[in-house]
Amino acid sequence: MAARLDSLPEGPKWLVQLASVIGIDFDQEILKSLAGEMDVDSLLARLVEEGFFERIGGDSDGNYRFRHLLMREVAYHSLLRRDRKQLHELTALSIEKTYSSTLYLHAGRLSEHFYAAGNWDKALHYIYMAAEQAQKAYACHEALILLDRALETVTHLPQKERGAHLVRIQNKRGMLLYCVGNMEEARDSFGEMLTIAYLIQYYNWTAQFKEALKLCQKLR
Repeated sequence: MAARLDSLPEGPKWLVQLASVIGIDFDQEILKSLAGEMDVDSLLARLVEEGFFERIGGDSDGNYRFRHLLMREVAYHSLLRRDRKQLHELTALSIEKTYSSTLYLHAGRLSEHFYAAGNWDKALHYIYMAAEQAQKAYACHEALILLDRALETVTHLPQKERGAHLVRIQNKRGMLLYCVGNMEEARDSFGEMLTIAYLIQYYNWTAQFKEALKLCQKLR
């Protein structure tokens, strides 16, 4: 796969590398925003013909996919780490601009791109949004996975900024764990939330404390 990628001229190779940052599936408009003055339409047609990409949906949809997952991995890791970070940031900003009216539909991949870019605040913002959408769809386990990702993301923030996020995350985790019937972990999450909130004197959450305590009493 590496030899096949390296055999491409500079332009098509760069387009494959750009697409690899967007993901295994990618949107033509987002790719164009990264590619600048390149003739993306012609290059995409060539790369489809040569078996690097394939179309998804109709010809007018503008959605593509890597034909082989391994090719995407090879192209992605052929980029320098600093370049990948910058391109993830640019990809996320392009998604925000392109889909500004429906960001909630793209919250998951926005969180992933901002995370890969090291933009922890934006990553957390979209993790929360994605978790909220998952909860609305009654996908509680998916929402819990996202909140676990949020807990990990918080560790990258300065110490003084972590407390409020941890209170928010543990409160939401407790509610979701209660909903899926995991009573013991729900108690732990509410307890963690209350401890953190007490330590940082985060009094704005008083109303939520009362709600959490009521649930804890039910769980005893």
